[in-house]
Amino acid sequence: MGSNEKPCRNCEALRAQLEQKEAIVDKYQKIVQSQNELLQDLTQKSPFASGSSRKQSENFGHFGTSSSFDLNSKVTAPKTRGKQDGIDKETLKKCLEDAFGAVENIDMIPSKACAFADFATQTAYHAAVSEGPKLIKSFCSTRTLNNSKQPQPIDSEKFNSLSKNKKKLVLKHSLHHSITLSQFSSFYSSQYGQDRWQTLFQSLQNPTKYCALVNKFASPKHIQSFLSSTPVLEQVSFLDLPCYISSERFKQPEKDENGIMNYYLLDAASIMVVKALDLNITDVVLDLCAAPGGKSLVILQYLLSSIIHDDNNMDYGFLTANDLSPNRCRLDAPCSAERHLLHSPSEFLKWKPSRSKIMSQKQYKMLLDAVKGIHVGGLLVYVTCSINKFENEEVVKKILRNSWVPLEEVKREWVIGEPCEKGWIVLPDKCDGWGPLYFAILRRVGEGEFRKKERKRFKRFNVDKNIAKRATMNEF
Repeated sequence: MGSNEKPCRNCEALRAQLEQKEAIVDKYQKIVQSQNELLQDLTQKSPFASGSSRKQSENFGHFGTSSSFDLNSKVTAPKTRGKQDGIDKETLKKCLEDAFGAVENIDMIPSKACAFADFATQTAYHAAVSEGPKLIKSFCSTRTLNNSKQPQPIDSEKFNSLSKNKKKLVLKHSLHHSITLSQFSSFYSSQYGQDRWQTLFQSLQNPTKYCALVNKFASPKHIQSFLSSTPVLEQVSFLDLPCYISSERFKQPEKDENGIMNYYLLDAASIMVVKALDLNITDVVLDLCAAPGGKSLVILQYLLSSIIHDDNNMDYGFLTANDLSPNRCRLDAPCSAERHLLHSPSEFLKWKPSRSKIMSQKQYKMLLDAVKGIHVGGLLVYVTCSINKFENEEVVKKILRNSWVPLEEVKREWVIGEPCEKGWIVLPDKCDGWGPLYFAILRRVGEGEFRKKERKRFKRFNVDKNIAKRATMNEF
């Protein structure tokens, strides 16, 4: 091509396409590498971990306890803790061959608590990719951090059938989940300690446990229908209201002729929160953030119990939801609700460590407004379903320290749960699946003196007058 000749447009377009493809491939490789490094850091304290793979041929892939994947050369097999902190190579090889097919070679890496297996055929490799998680569960008797509700594993054939954009989305989503899970685990293990956090994390992933609160306001016929038709009912022993658990799933509640449901499903720890109010039948109660209304229904079971048993008894209390009221108040503040997050992958991806700081600030403002609404001698119960100490006892400590309303903490012992620095918490790992639920009881002990914030005063600087003054002086 001469110096005066213009370059071919087709050649330039082809060259640009090749460069673009190379950039995409390089980007995918970096994403996969970063993903494997994050997952390795995340699981380095677990009984087993998945390590990064090494490229050799297309017959090999990767599987591990996490939901991530890549299309590299070998399959990483988990190790269990036993003699010499692992199992021997021959035992692991025999186990893999019995489960998937012929294994040519295994490289053990004790420092990473993993092994790389070279499978002889594609059939054995695909079996390892699809059935690997089942084998891993047989290695470990308890679930670990990586058994959380993550995106499901995908085999290489299914991944190869996806378009480039979908491959990119899958890798991006998996990497995002891994980063969030790592931050989430690091944040809460710093509060509870590594050992306690492992058991608590496992219990939070288990299905939420409910009890059926019999609604005293429903007709006796419908209440009896529920009790007789539900098999294997067992009354919750530590509650004084008729609450039942069952080994089978509860059916949809029935409505009586007045449209009142015969029972309501809720966590047993929620009823403990209402008991913390120490209700009398003549109390006037304020229920803040009352939706969807389960605890409000529990409050009514206590307040109107005299009416239920005696229609002529007009000595009863009063409940106000989300409005001003004098001597009893329950604030069920919005919170991080970690158990809900772990059961909702889409919501879990929105979690950030800074979320607790923002949430605790909102909770403090709500609590500050709530304590102003109760009379002297009245009780306020602050409630969250969070395990985060910054949203629980730290908020209570701050209100006791800063509020102009004189307050004191009311300390009580409960049948289930454990004490905190301020308040009480029910955690599912030590309470047979109930919770998590935190509450603290505060009593107003005086009127207090309202402290109004002083506004900062600034000296006004009138530019025009100063300029005129200087001009007058210069004239003389």
